[in-house]
Amino acid sequence: MAAIARPLMNDPKDPTHITYEWGQALIDYALSHGVDVLDITGKWVDYQNITPLVMQNRPDLFIYTGHGCRNFLATQNGCSITNGWREDVCQVQCGQPSNLKVLRDAIVVTFSCHSASQLGGCAIKYGARAYVGFSDYMMFTSDRAGSQDLFRDALLPMAIELMNGRTVGEAVDATKAALYSAAKQWKPIKYMAIPFLWNYEYMQVLGDMNARLGG
Repeated sequence: MAAIARPLMNDPKDPTHITYEWGQALIDYALSHGVDVLDITGKWVDYQNITPLVMQNRPDLFIYTGHGCRNFLATQNGCSITNGWREDVCQVQCGQPSNLKVLRDAIVVTFSCHSASQLGGCAIKYGARAYVGFSDYMMFTSDRAGSQDLFRDALLPMAIELMNGRTVGEAVDATKAALYSAAKQWKPIKYMAIPFLWNYEYMQVLGDMNARLGG
């Protein structure tokens, strides 16, 4: 089973209104390829709700498409997954004890800023098989021409390749190849090329590179 958590901030200009749709694309792909999905969305993406939901369902794959800080994954109401440490990047604090035990035995993929810098390592210590995220900002552009879709197509292979039976290492390689190819394609347009290269550089994988779903 894949649990896909899709927080949505109140501000209609917030980037979660884009990454929320990325999460829907992953749900559609999973269901069309025989992968059961736990869709955690809206008000359910907060600490009080997500903790029992994930604990009860024990997904093999946990995907997060929302804001991240170094020590927690953020929601409209504070946080969802946290290591319980005081935050030093985001202005808000979580104020909840660690619930990382819910990720035990899961492969975790976060399309979120910062979380791989500290939260990821803590998740591994609590028993997550692997954690893929970003040690700094995850960057993408957005405009009426739909440039955000180019970043979607370059980033989502991280989760899609896992659903296709690839290992964590193979999925990371496929995603980095897509990011690097896009950066080369858009090299003449710096505001497009730089975010692709940035994501290539700051995507981080922790844990077992040979882990795969069901294995």
